[in-house]
Amino acid sequence: MHITGPKEGPPCKVGVALTDVCTGLYAHGAIMAALVQRGKDGKGQKIDCNLLATQVATLVPKKICCGLLRKMSTYFSPFSSST
Repeated sequence: MHITGPKEGPPCKVGVALTDVCTGLYAHGAIMAALVQRGKDGKGQKIDCNLLATQVATLVPKKICCGLLRKMSTYFSPFSSST
C-alpha cells in the first residue's frame, strides 16, 4: 500500500479507480462484440455493464488463486525439511 501513501502509515485510498477502468474495458469488449454481430445480422444488441459485476468478476480469480494456494500448501510446504 505504500505506493499511494507512507510505507508505515495507515491504509490509503487507491490512486486509480480500478473498478471504473475495468468496467470501461468490459464495455469496450461488449461494444466490439455487438458491432461484429450487427455486421453479421444487422440487429442491435443490449449492453449491460455495471461496477458491481465488474468488481466481483475481477475478485474471482484472486479468490480462486488464494484457495488453490491454500489447498496446495497442505500438500507441499516450501519450508519443509524433507526432500
